[in-house]
Amino acid sequence: MTSRSHWRSLQVCCLSCLKSRADKKRIRFLTITNSLAFISGFSLIFIALGASSSVAGKFLFEYQDWIRIIGGILVIFFGLFVSGIIRLDFLSREKKFHLSGKPAGYIGTFFVGMTFAAAWTPCIGPILGTILVYASSKGSAAYGFKLLSVYSLGLALPFFLSSLMFNSFLSYSVKIRKYMRVIMIASGLLLIVFGILLLTNNVRQLTSFFPDMGMFACSGDDTARDDKHKQQKYSPSKYASPPLVLSVLPVESAGAMYERFLPLKYYLENQLKRPVIIKVAKDYESAVRGIGEGVVHLAFLDPAAYCEVMAQYKNRVVPLVRSMGKEGATSRSVLVVKDNSGIEKAADVKGKRLALGNKQSSFSYLIPLAMLNDVGLRVNDFASVDFLEQEDRVALSVLIGDHEVGALSESVARKYTGDGLKIIKTSEAIPSFVLCASNILPQEIKTAVVKVLGSLQGRGTISAIDSDIEGFAAAEDRDFDVIRVMIKNLTGKDYIEYRPKTIKVAVLPLYSAITIYNRYDPLMRYLSQKTGYEFKLVIPKDFEDFMRVVKSGKVDFSYQNPYIFALIDREVDIKPLVTTIGEDSPSEGSKDNGDSYRGVIITRQDSAIRNISGLRNKKILITSPMSAGGYLSQRLFLMKAGIDTEKDMKIIDAKRQENVILGVYRGEADAGFVRGSALVVWKDAVDMKKIRVLARTTPIPNWPFAACGKSNPSLVGEVKRLLIDLKDEAILQAARIKGFKAAGDADFEVFRQY
Repeated sequence: MTSRSHWRSLQVCCLSCLKSRADKKRIRFLTITNSLAFISGFSLIFIALGASSSVAGKFLFEYQDWIRIIGGILVIFFGLFVSGIIRLDFLSREKKFHLSGKPAGYIGTFFVGMTFAAAWTPCIGPILGTILVYASSKGSAAYGFKLLSVYSLGLALPFFLSSLMFNSFLSYSVKIRKYMRVIMIASGLLLIVFGILLLTNNVRQLTSFFPDMGMFACSGDDTARDDKHKQQKYSPSKYASPPLVLSVLPVESAGAMYERFLPLKYYLENQLKRPVIIKVAKDYESAVRGIGEGVVHLAFLDPAAYCEVMAQYKNRVVPLVRSMGKEGATSRSVLVVKDNSGIEKAADVKGKRLALGNKQSSFSYLIPLAMLNDVGLRVNDFASVDFLEQEDRVALSVLIGDHEVGALSESVARKYTGDGLKIIKTSEAIPSFVLCASNILPQEIKTAVVKVLGSLQGRGTISAIDSDIEGFAAAEDRDFDVIRVMIKNLTGKDYIEYRPKTIKVAVLPLYSAITIYNRYDPLMRYLSQKTGYEFKLVIPKDFEDFMRVVKSGKVDFSYQNPYIFALIDREVDIKPLVTTIGEDSPSEGSKDNGDSYRGVIITRQDSAIRNISGLRNKKILITSPMSAGGYLSQRLFLMKAGIDTEKDMKIIDAKRQENVILGVYRGEADAGFVRGSALVVWKDAVDMKKIRVLARTTPIPNWPFAACGKSNPSLVGEVKRLLIDLKDEAILQAARIKGFKAAGDADFEVFRQY
């Protein structure tokens, strides 16, 4: 559309007023108000286009890379056209329809504005085309709304100014026409540059040129900010110190992550008296490489990324602080489905389409795989598995039905629960995000960062990053040992290291590594504090691996069921120190006094098996032939009833307690043997209304904590005393026990005959 056409549209709104009124102030008032009505009309259309283009982008976000590439090519083409390098008549053509006459009043002027926008000339123009392409590729209605609002403001400003200075503005527009060629060439070149950045997926690099303006960082949800910090932006003349570069993982879009960390940037700048530059990493690999090679000074990493950094760049990076929530310095991962999917439990997702995030992410890959393993599922149990890189993409993919189940962090998932996303399984608490520093950073700056972040509790700056974060606490490398165990079990990569004088305590892997770590790491820290030695957990992969580790003499203490203890005691020197009291949660209907526990025999609620005699010739899942609560107690119980488990039924080793429960739940076996408390532990994974407890065994002694091999005698005595005297409720509750009592070899004599 030519500039003459623009003025003609404005004159339609204003000149009729000039003809009928002589009063100068009245004319000025009517000119301004009619101009505002006209501006409102075309702004409504343009903003609606922006929002709708983004909604379309949300439904096509899985094709975002193609949209970006094609859009980049189009933008480059538009730039070539605007600069005059190529000429095409159809892009310059004015396609329009006219009202037969302008309707009267402000409503009529408003409708004329809508007609102006709907006349298609702007919609086929290269500038608006560029904006619509970019907005649709971001998948956010709010983002499209912002972009087209700014576009409308840019169009509206000349109209409004002309209403204030009608005659003088018209004369000025004539003068500026002689520079239009230069303006068009410059605009075209800018479009070409932007198109190249879009094509190569480097638009985010513009943020490095506008670090304090948040340029191109307006995508994503509006985030709560600390107004005080918003007003205290860094000024180059304010601080003379060189800037700190803070790297952030691309958990969500680059723009969303940039906005989330802006308040923290302002806070650090004002506290440290030096500029801070936010750098949203292109991917997890570049984030690891950036902090490891000293390209950035600080990095906000998730647990798995931190473990990768420490494995690849040992002694080059140190942890400073980790985020604190209501449950301490922990976060959670979740499995999600669409609210109306009919899927209620994690055990029901077998054969579905699964969406994961990045392969190096803790919350959208590593932890979810462990959660799925806990319910007996592997990657090949799904119809398809896709990696969508960012967690918001995972949520959106589930919502639009491209995937039936997704994995992401709880904090991101909650943003979409109001849109129909449902959480069906939540992980146990795991180590949270950690801020680490490159060793190129002077120690005094590291100390200052820890100090200023430690005093940040309760501020809006923190909630902008994540609504679950309430503050920061000092981080230790050992905080992430559980993640290293998971990485080893899932990928085979062994990142676990122990110092020469570390006291190692092996725990029989009855449950997942996360569960074991959360239960017993507080106890290890307690023993470390009291003895002066560093106590750390060793979590083997399975029962057989546990026995190998203990027999090899590589651990100092072990914690196992009484039958495993008896088996190991046959071959190596192992001494029981204490047994637990009130171990685990009691199973429903159990009357145990805490000194012992029971095994149970389970079937499906709809099973034809109504008593133990019905187990003959049936398929039975067991936890392990070496499990006291998941096989041996049931074997002894059935032998007294004249049933031989080895001769009268088909026994299948399911390896884990949860595998037995899930196998029975899914009808893969007729019955199962598990520890009674396992039904309580796994009640959230399956619908326990479909499980029947057929029988409970007689009580058996609780687990012994034993000294292995050539442990230091004085340390052994001190550990035994500390365990018996332990009264710390937080430690006991974490371990799900009431305490410890002294134990001896005679307590386990019954198991030595088997």
